[in-house]
Amino acid sequence: MTRDDEIIRGDWTALVVEDEPIIAFDLETRLIRLGAARVEVARDEAEATELLRGFRPTVAVVDWFLHRSTASALIAALAAEAIEIVVLTGAHRTTIELPAGADAPVVSKPVADSVLASVVAAAVARGSSRDAGVDT
Repeated sequence: MTRDDEIIRGDWTALVVEDEPIIAFDLETRLIRLGAARVEVARDEAEATELLRGFRPTVAVVDWFLHRSTASALIAALAAEAIEIVVLTGAHRTTIELPAGADAPVVSKPVADSVLASVVAAAVARGSSRDAGVDT
């Protein structure tokens, strides 16, 4: 359950990219509880790309493995658009090589509420600072 001190203030939105429906629903629900004004969910890179045509999230929470391939290309595209990223994985974190230009935390699944709140709050703060022209 989300504590009051974990609620992320401000007008922020999120994109969840997760191929497991139950995990995607759980993440969507948890992000809404954390204070997201809007959460969109994609099952794969193609759905995410389609959603991004009309939606610019503050933060993208992306599963590293989508349908047995990595989300490396999607993560690179998100980074190129200066969208903050949180990478989730069921694999060992040290086996993940993020694409060049993608500076994102890699979090092991299952992710505790407090950890999700912390990494998303940091991503939202980075995005807000960047949008305001402040160095973080």
